[in-house]
Amino acid sequence: LEYTLNDMIVSKVWVGDVVKVIATFSEAIAEDPVMQIVGSGLQNIDPTAMTRVDDLTYHFVWEVADTVGTQNFTLSTGTDVVGNLVIEAPTSGAEIQVNYREALVSMIRGWNLISLNVTPTESGNLLYLLKPLQSSLVYVFNERFKMLRRRPTGDWSDGVGDWQMTEGYYVKLSGQGEVKIPGKRLKLPIDIDLEKGWNIVP
Repeated sequence: LEYTLNDMIVSKVWVGDVVKVIATFSEAIAEDPVMQIVGSGLQNIDPTAMTRVDDLTYHFVWEVADTVGTQNFTLSTGTDVVGNLVIEAPTSGAEIQVNYREALVSMIRGWNLISLNVTPTESGNLLYLLKPLQSSLVYVFNERFKMLRRRPTGDWSDGVGDWQMTEGYYVKLSGQGEVKIPGKRLKLPIDIDLEKGWNIVP
């Protein structure tokens, strides 16, 4: 089995992806009975008919669930043109890893304008997401000019709260840095409500 995303072969997939699972055979496959695929592990997929591309190739469109780990696939019911049953376990590609996507946000010293292309899988609180940068974090502003900043006492005044997927943020750092944020791919399109006055659109 091979796995393709946007017509490119991949060795791992991400939560929320739509992946094409391609089965290629060394012998011509009969059209009846219909070749079927079965999923187990992260997602239990009952025997499902695959789409015939040609005598040697079939595919199945797999919508990856919102969880991470190992997904397994086997084949069933198919035969070659002389009636020999297809071996259930593929010779390769019987399993594939599913991971969360990871947004890498790199920032320079001074002001940065940032947004995300994932929905964070852990806390959506902005201060939590920027935790690796807190030693150099000076200010964060949202589009309503509410502020996240460190008080003179060393604790944080958080007027921003949770990260909003429909907004961007101004971030000021005293030194450059980067943060990796695991998350699920955003489902497009996204409706963005624009308010009177300033808006920061991601």
